[in-house]
Amino acid sequence: MPLIKNLYYLLVLKQHPHFSKVASACFVSQSTLSAGVNKLEQDNWLSEPIMFYSPL
Repeated sequence: MPLIKNLYYLLVLKQHPHFSKVASACFVSQSTLSAGVNKLEQDNWLSEPIMFYSPL
């Protein structure tokens, strides 16, 4: 079962495409945000990847 805070991170990610802005909006560090999103992906809650990462 996903944690509410991790689902909240996902909702804020929808509004702001940049991790730094999402982390600021959620009052967490970028590493905490990343761990929350990774937890949702590892739990396979949505049956597909949440984020697609690409190099700059």
